[in-house]
Amino acid sequence: MDQLRKKASDQLDFEPQIFKANNEEDRKAVENILNKIEGVNVFDELLGQLQELAKSRNPKIEKFTVQDATTWIDAHLSGSDLSHYGVYVYYPWSKRLLHILDKEEFIEVRTNRNRNKITLEESKVLATKKVGVIGLSVGQSVSMTLAMERGFGEIRLADFDLLELTNLNRIRTGLQNLGISKVISVAREIKEMDPYLNVTAFTEGVTEENIDRFYTEGGLLDAVVDECDGLYIKILCRIKAKEYRIPVLMEASDRGTLDVERFDLEPDRPILHGYIDHLDFSAAKGLVTNEEKLPYLLSIAGIDVLSEKMKASMLEIGQTLTTWPQLASAVTFGGGMTADVCRRIFLNTYTESGRYNVDLEELIGNKSVAAEEEEEIVKVETDVLQNIRSNYEGKQDRQKAVLTENELDLILKSAIQAPSGGNTQPWQWELKNNSLLLHHAVDLSTQFLDYKHRGAYISFGCAIENVVLQAHSLGLEVLVQEFPDAQNLTMIAELSFYREKDVTGVESHDFDELNEFQGKRCTNRKIGNPVKIESEKLELFRSHIESVEGTKLHLLERAEDIAKLGELVGIAERMLFTNQVSHKEFMNEVRWTREEAKSTRTGIEIASLDFNLSEITGFKLARNWEVVKQLKKWNGGGAFEKMGRKCINASSAMGLVSVPHYTELEYLRAGRGIQRGWIKANEMGISLQPMSALIFLFARLTKGDCEGLTQKMKDELEAIRPVYQKLFPGLGDRAEVFLFRLHVGKFHGPLSYRKFKEEVFVG
Repeated sequence: MDQLRKKASDQLDFEPQIFKANNEEDRKAVENILNKIEGVNVFDELLGQLQELAKSRNPKIEKFTVQDATTWIDAHLSGSDLSHYGVYVYYPWSKRLLHILDKEEFIEVRTNRNRNKITLEESKVLATKKVGVIGLSVGQSVSMTLAMERGFGEIRLADFDLLELTNLNRIRTGLQNLGISKVISVAREIKEMDPYLNVTAFTEGVTEENIDRFYTEGGLLDAVVDECDGLYIKILCRIKAKEYRIPVLMEASDRGTLDVERFDLEPDRPILHGYIDHLDFSAAKGLVTNEEKLPYLLSIAGIDVLSEKMKASMLEIGQTLTTWPQLASAVTFGGGMTADVCRRIFLNTYTESGRYNVDLEELIGNKSVAAEEEEEIVKVETDVLQNIRSNYEGKQDRQKAVLTENELDLILKSAIQAPSGGNTQPWQWELKNNSLLLHHAVDLSTQFLDYKHRGAYISFGCAIENVVLQAHSLGLEVLVQEFPDAQNLTMIAELSFYREKDVTGVESHDFDELNEFQGKRCTNRKIGNPVKIESEKLELFRSHIESVEGTKLHLLERAEDIAKLGELVGIAERMLFTNQVSHKEFMNEVRWTREEAKSTRTGIEIASLDFNLSEITGFKLARNWEVVKQLKKWNGGGAFEKMGRKCINASSAMGLVSVPHYTELEYLRAGRGIQRGWIKANEMGISLQPMSALIFLFARLTKGDCEGLTQKMKDELEAIRPVYQKLFPGLGDRAEVFLFRLHVGKFHGPLSYRKFKEEVFVG
């Protein structure tokens, strides 16, 4: 039983013992092995090898018979005993003893079928070459292919890892090798195929300490094949290759991608073709998890180069996968391709650098694409609203003030600063009969998430509140008439201004002090810390939101309740990302650079989301619907849930605003209370971030007869709805308006741009 417990990792021998058959001492050593070691298996195929040698040296004989071979062998041996010819090779790890040809004749016979794809002269050149292989998954295939062709004189193998069962989907070896060093396993396979090839083992892998020895000990390498997972070593091996002027090859086993960097001919070329020049090389050393490495790995691989399945798989690492997938077919194909290019580099018939794709699915695919079963897409109705300007002319009233140009500019500036879903700014302002008219630009509202435009109505309420606050600061009274055109709900409000103080029905001045901080209100998407907020501040916040009749604020402050809600919000985020309509709407809202945000002056800038580099990289992958479509097929997308949970779990409190009825007017008015509370919260140092995706999906479930929802979405929402209702027991049958998180933390910029006055105002 002690033998069974012997660790496979302790097996480090890979050099066979070679005995000259014509040497008496060596023959005695062979006899000693046979006598003293139990269970030795003997394989004596020398005669067959001599027959092959005879045939290869007589290619002009059309039908080379056994008798021809026997005659040639007898003459070749000159009477020598067959048992005294060639060499005996003993492999101690497998207890196999072989009788084979001596080196020169062995090589001649074993490489006979190479000719003349590899000429005798080229074989001699290749026999002088030294190649180093770092990483032995794809590297195993490269190494074995090079060895089969005898494409080197020495190979240096480096990998610190041991063989595991999960490796056997792509590494050709037996179960008996599990737990053995990958280096030892490959070295043994090479030696079992050709004991005369020189193999050097680096079972500790390539490290900062041994990399110079790997490159130079025993002679400078002629080429390096990089197939390692270690990000820092991937970078370091190229830095050293530049220093020593050694070419580097790398195969990615996805879409047949092969990189060649000829540092021998172009020592000043940037590593990895310059794809990672924007990243911090030194930081790569400290990265541990695949998630941390993702931005570097994707920059190396190239987002545009990867297959959709590989991109989608990247998003599942840490969710349903532990690492990126590889297939034996791709690894084997890549091994052959890399070995071929390496040989041509050694023979100086290929002298260029570059990235190449040999995509078999593109090269060998159906000429006509078969109809694929599409996902269930439910038509999203845009209800009765049309993007038609109301003919409403405004209230005739001689008392109305004629705004000065400066007053109008200040009022509109405040109005435009109001928040809106995705920063779409779905408003159009118009001045008629000395009234400021607020129109709904329906085509700017999202159609899936903003069900029945309730989110837009909240934004309009926020904008109206800003106008009132600014007008009051200018000494003006404001009369607000909501939905003045009963025939057209795109006519949101008419705002009339007065200089007299005795006008009936004008807005109160209860919240005028908010105007001083109104321009500083912002959405803080920084993750922050779940610091407890003082109850006095929360009550003051509540009083501002509930200042609108019928509006109610529900708060969650217990960490366990917040975490439960985080699970639900995460599910909603995943559902939206994996729905084709909402995915398109969301991606249309994202601004990937400051320049893009500035040019459009709409949308949410990715830099404002407080994502780490890995999360931003994941978002870039998710831009492509075909990638997300793969996730959906696999029932994946856990990364989207994770981001939602992460945000919620870092909250000090979660808030939900509700109103008695699901009407346009109540949502519009609730928006005013929300804006008051938001400004007051920011003034008190409390940050607010809308998180309403969940309740907007619930609205389609409970208010819209499941319009726009697939059956799967409907089932999932129905399953989580009771959990949500338990978190907000005071909700009852009230309509959910606005879900948000509160946290305490410094503002994480940048501020979102707003459209210019000329884009949203008609004089």
